Amino acid sequence: MGKQTLAAALAAACVLSGCEAETGGPLYDGDASADTWDDGADGVADSIDDGADSTGDTASDTAVDTPADGEPDGDPGPLGFIGSPCASDADCAYDGGVCMTGAPAGMCSSECDLYCPDLDGHPTTFCVDGASLPAEATPPGFTEGACFSRCDYGIFPGTGCREGYGCATRPRANEPDTTSGVCVPGEGDPTTPCMDQLIALGVSFEPSSAAPEHPADHPELTCMIEEPLILHTPVHGVEILSYYSGSPSNPYMACNAALALVRTIDDLVPHGVVAIRHMGTYNCRVIAGTSTLSRHSYADAIDLGGFDLSDGTQYTLEADWEHDTETPAPPGGEFLHSAAHRWYDAWIWNVILTPNYNSDHDDHFHVDMTPGSHFTGLLPWSSDGRYIGPAPYDD
Repeated sequence: MGKQTLAAALAAACVLSGCEAETGGPLYDGDASADTWDDGADGVADSIDDGADSTGDTASDTAVDTPADGEPDGDPGPLGFIGSPCASDADCAYDGGVCMTGAPAGMCSSECDLYCPDLDGHPTTFCVDGASLPAEATPPGFTEGACFSRCDYGIFPGTGCREGYGCATRPRANEPDTTSGVCVPGEGDPTTPCMDQLIALGVSFEPSSAAPEHPADHPELTCMIEEPLILHTPVHGVEILSYYSGSPSNPYMACNAALALVRTIDDLVPHGVVAIRHMGTYNCRVIAGTSTLSRHSYADAIDLGGFDLSDGTQYTLEADWEHDTETPAPPGGEFLHSAAHRWYDAWIWNVILTPNYNSDHDDHFHVDMTPGSHFTGLLPWSSDGRYIGPAPYDD
């Protein structure tokens, strides 16, 4: 088959899902514990696929022949792994590596049935549904799926993919309801205005997907996420960490919340923050004692429990928040109160709940993007919502 024909077939075929070694979707941040607003701070670690792979694969950055005339000659990105350019199988120096020579400048892939391996320094991968791939676009012997790289706006600023490829949402092999943004030959899907802002800010992220879910105790309700994505750590030099494990975390969020988190980080950088620790983002559940969906069900909320400074100091809400005062004296209390006020004044988050809201928030800020809101503090006792101060009740 001719090169152009195969490239066209790949454009229709690769436009599937992507290749990754993830756990298969967001890891919920815990139980539906006793919120009275919108807590989400539970005892289980964070969000989704931190990019770590347990397969122990190795790959080398193999030299690749110069593209032929008329083929892409832009930045090829990291070499020698899934999604990288190649001229032959020898350029795909990892277990099962195959070069799809019909793709623009060639593309390293491998056979898969659900997941694909990941490698540090390369885009996360995704297993494309082989049933949706024309036979001529699949290397011989592939029966269920083929590995592709997911879109990565950190490695490929502005486009998310190398020259000749576009970012498009496609389904996963054997899990067609799970989709992801992957790099396919030709044009990709248009980006949203929110994602354009993240791209302009130089933030690394991956467009993702969200199948409708229902809280276990309220099957009549549906959790939906607008413009879901995976935000990559670090952001502008600040690490995003799991509060529970301390390990790097790539939170799964709605785009508007990701943009707010980037603004939050930009606010904290001048104050010496080098890491933030969060307790969770997406969790399909209701607010305890109600039939109202938590904002965590929309993935536009995150619970922030601690902040690491460049001098080694760590401030946490549990240890450093000072109750019953609007002018906290200890440095940690002043840092935390000032941060909440700044975020409110700058309209970074629509809702900011502090430990003064109730005892369920003693160890974290709950921040979210509730439409039409501009509130922080103790809703039942504040007529204008602008309150961060003494708790008017006894816990």
